[in-house]
Amino acid sequence: MAKYLLHVLYCVILWKILYQNVYLWIQNLSQWKRMNALNLLLI
Repeated sequence: MAKYLLHVLYCVILWKILYQNVYLWIQNLSQWKRMNALNLLLI
């Protein structure tokens, strides 16, 4: 039982880290797109 709980906890932590990384990556991507749009306007 304890083994199972540890496994669940491990999976939850792993998913949380993955989710945060993906979220940050998407935010960076949208910022990069905005910067590109600004650069195109300036050129």
